[in-house]
Amino acid sequence: GSASSPHRPGVNVAGYFEGVMGVGEHARQLAAALRTQEIPVATTTLHPEAAPEDHGLAESSENGRSGRFAFFNLLCANADSVPGVADQLGDAFFSDRYTIGFWAWEVSAFPHRFLKAFGHVDEVWVGSRHVRDAVAELATVPVLASRDRLPLPADAGTAAPPPGLPDGFRFL
Repeated sequence: GSASSPHRPGVNVAGYFEGVMGVGEHARQLAAALRTQEIPVATTTLHPEAAPEDHGLAESSENGRSGRFAFFNLLCANADSVPGVADQLGDAFFSDRYTIGFWAWEVSAFPHRFLKAFGHVDEVWVGSRHVRDAVAELATVPVLASRDRLPLPADAGTAAPPPGLPDGFRFL
């Protein structure tokens, strides 16, 4: 189909793309990782405390609030924010799509007060096995541990270190 076809395979990623916060960085990294695998990505930029009718809910030029692609959503918002974010995005964003929530926070036990978040996702990804175990204890959907993605420039392996560092091993 055409580039605007709602049945074209790809992933709708909603996240705090403009946020200077960890969950914003995760959204940027996950979208970049999908693109490196040549998976088409449509983004929706969320804003903390935005209401559903807030015109500040930014959409990329390639998609609408209902999402550009037919099959998958990746929602980069923590469990405590998911119900409000779902209101911002509206039912059309979730309709007939498999939605994965990426929750980026360390907990030893998942708080019962956030159980409503499971009602908006079909699967949850977290950043460590520790968090997976804590969230999975109360989860009503599958919970998978997914390592963080770290985008590196193409020349990262051969780049010279910044001036002023002592000689020796360099590592990431």
